Amino acid sequence: MPDMPSNPLALAPTFSKRALMMIRYFFDIRDDQELYPDEDGIEFSTQREAEMEAAHTLKGLARDLAGQEDRPDVAVEVRTEAGRLFQAVLVFEANKSK
Repeated sequence: MPDMPSNPLALAPTFSKRALMMIRYFFDIRDDQELYPDEDGIEFSTQREAEMEAAHTLKGLARDLAGQEDRPDVAVEVRTEAGRLFQAVLVFEANKSK
């Protein structure tokens, strides 16, 4: 039978505090006329995950707005309880025919 370490927790994986810390990110939607605040948010362990979620949200908004004649520009403004972090923006711009 193999020798067991004197401290059984020595076999448990080790994680840094940073890896275990989850931060709640809020994804507010802004169009040309209004702000639609996210009151629930989603928890992620990294800002990169929140950036990917913002891009995914913009993808859905682009799909939903594509059929409209007059499409507003939209932004996903991402914040935490500490304040605003970044925004991802979708701009609809058409060349005007002469």
